[in-house]
Amino acid sequence: MAMREIVLAFLTEAQWPVQQTEAPGGSIVETRFRGNSGEWRLLAEVRENESVLAVYSILDVVVEPEQMAALTELITRINFDRPLGNFDLDYETGVISYRTGVDLSGSSLTAAMAENLVYVNGLTMDRYLPAIVEVLFAGGQPDLVLEKLESSLACQDH
Repeated sequence: MAMREIVLAFLTEAQWPVQQTEAPGGSIVETRFRGNSGEWRLLAEVRENESVLAVYSILDVVVEPEQMAALTELITRINFDRPLGNFDLDYETGVISYRTGVDLSGSSLTAAMAENLVYVNGLTMDRYLPAIVEVLFAGGQPDLVLEKLESSLACQDH
């Protein structure tokens, strides 16, 4: 089964609304991810010819030029120890996203792999969205905001 069909089957079975579009080098499957902290666009970019699947959580906010430095510091601090994926900030458009991906050269995508990639992506955005919101809309200091969030999450884990 092609990667796009596997991604579509997982999302359809989970009853997520999907839209499909063709893109240069592959196709895009788009849905919405709703977590505890908010809701945003989630895209699965399927590049069959390259055996690559990339998943993006894209926030519906635009970072203004005067906020770039603070948000860049925050996502750099978050990205430092991320084992899977990373946050991106497009300096041209102000778009914030979280990206995960897998190169499947020599192997095949399974439904479990697609599900894991989507959930790791969405749940990571959900985890750090409160810090992004605090920096962008409350003027929070990136290092202190992240420290507060991590402390709060550590308390919840115990």
